[in-house]
Amino acid sequence: KEEAQKAQLQRKEFVKALKFEWEATLEDTSVSHEQVLEGLQPHCNIEEMHIRRYQGTSSPSWLECSLLVKLRYICLTNCWNWTVLPQLAQLPRLKVVHIKELSSISRIDDRFYGSRVFQSLEKIVLDDMQNLVEWTAESTDVIFPVLQEIIIINCPKLEKLPQVPSSVKTMTIKKCNSSYLTLSYSSKLKSYSLEISGDAVHLLRGDFLHQDHIKAI
Repeated sequence: KEEAQKAQLQRKEFVKALKFEWEATLEDTSVSHEQVLEGLQPHCNIEEMHIRRYQGTSSPSWLECSLLVKLRYICLTNCWNWTVLPQLAQLPRLKVVHIKELSSISRIDDRFYGSRVFQSLEKIVLDDMQNLVEWTAESTDVIFPVLQEIIIINCPKLEKLPQVPSSVKTMTIKKCNSSYLTLSYSSKLKSYSLEISGDAVHLLRGDFLHQDHIKAI
């Protein structure tokens, strides 16, 4: 941690994007990864962040607070020891979340939201989440007030999804590179179109689609 702190990222106010990436070695441990990333706290002006192949079991404390007030984009890739996603709703200007290859995540629930709402989030991507079984949320219109796009790619075990927020204009679910479900909005026609494969029909049970979407299809 002390060595990482020598980088003094907290003082680099003109750095707008950061990519933290690890190469797997026999000497690496989850504890060492956690200590290093904790010591690499960036300046609050950072706008884009990538974390890849991080082996820690928990996220750094600076990622789960409101410190990174200008962060707009975050991509978490191959952080395979995380069983719970960090509470990214604490980030007030976050517009895009891309979560990829987090193989230990089986559920996305209120531990991801905390007691906050994603006040600026416009797009969320769940990509190659091999063990994700369910994504749940109460009052999605409250948690995701401005969400416009949802993309879910190759999440073969995913069986449960929350209600699509009324603000969403595009939703795509793909399995094995084939369209599974597509919801899209036409501004010209002022209506939605829904394309769905036979084995995805079960997703339409209950209140998966918001009433505003159903009325406009």
